[in-house]
Amino acid sequence: MGPVTGLVGSLQALETIKLCLHQDSSLTGSLLLIEAGHTEFMKIATSARQDCSCCGSNSAPD
Repeated sequence: MGPVTGLVGSLQALETIKLCLHQDSSLTGSLLLIEAGHTEFMKIATSARQDCSCCGSNSAPD
């Protein structure tokens, strides 16, 4: 379990550095699933839902 948490932490740190340097991320708009038992990475595309209170068209605070 320890190596998996280290891997996830490293990926998070790398994405944070990319944001700070204003570089494009290959993970923007997607969800990365890690299957550690079989060493598989699955990238799933995501999109905003218009009725979502966080990412929809009315997501600005009142």
